[in-house]
Amino acid sequence: MRLFIASATLATLLTSVATAQTAEPACQAITKAMLIMNDQPGVRQVSAIKGNGGEDQVEAILLPDAMYIRDDKQWRRMPMDATRRKSMAEAALLQMPLSDCTGPQSETLNGTAMNVYEYKQPNPMKPGTKTSAKLWIGAKDGLMHRMEAATVTQTIEYGAFKPPI
Repeated sequence: MRLFIASATLATLLTSVATAQTAEPACQAITKAMLIMNDQPGVRQVSAIKGNGGEDQVEAILLPDAMYIRDDKQWRRMPMDATRRKSMAEAALLQMPLSDCTGPQSETLNGTAMNVYEYKQPNPMKPGTKTSAKLWIGAKDGLMHRMEAATVTQTIEYGAFKPPI
């Protein structure tokens, strides 16, 4: 089960930082936010993943030289630097492009103005189906702060994070 959760988390992380090849203006805005995430020196993502047995929480810290993932209480270092993550994400999106993008709608998240977009993307865990997602992008910083899909809710923070192990 832990391997499945780690794989699902990695798929979510990779597809959430990919390049969209689309002419839809809303998809372009989403893509831009996804791309600049790669340029940040520290990113912390907390994913709540719903499954048959309830909900699991997975935390990831993305640093320029590596990625760290914690499911349950154990941290794991994954030797995947920012360049490799971006390359894998771009390849993943070629197979799973964004579509049906809408927005922005103005909302506030934790006291910060957000532009909220919705989009669809092929589901890597269920071939032949698409997942609908909602993405909160900071109105001032242009960064992704929250993503919701059918089985995953993800919060995203930026800062000077240190390797947890």
